[in-house]
Amino acid sequence: MDINYKLPKKEILRGFRIYSKILHSSINFSCNNVRVFFKIEKDEDKINKTPKFRGSPIKFGILISRKKIPKAVKRNRLKRLIREAYRLNKNILSGLLANDMKLSMIFSLTDIGYERFINTKNFKLQLILEDIQFLLKKIKKYLNKELID
Repeated sequence: MDINYKLPKKEILRGFRIYSKILHSSINFSCNNVRVFFKIEKDEDKINKTPKFRGSPIKFGILISRKKIPKAVKRNRLKRLIREAYRLNKNILSGLLANDMKLSMIFSLTDIGYERFINTKNFKLQLILEDIQFLLKKIKKYLNKELID
């Protein structure tokens, strides 16, 4: 089994409407430093044989508050850390969704995570990596439960 660790552009969420749609009608899980908002969409159009969803069935985005981290350099570093942690662990969700389903996720920091990032001089990838791993496993467990029901 060959594991793909790439993160192509088609797997990244883009656009204000998509973000607000996910944030307002989603399920969220939190861990020590990281919070994830996710939404599962199903293609209900069984009459037309063409699939509604194009591109990757799993998409993700990152949300970092400008008010809590005002410096763009620090915000971008945090985004890179979250992106890398997701890229290394995205195989946890691979092969889980059916052809007519789409999973959209947005990762953000919790209040404790923001405080740790601001107060710790060398905020390491390992702090976020473990939390994202835990959250992706929790999403997988939730999806398995939803697909069975």
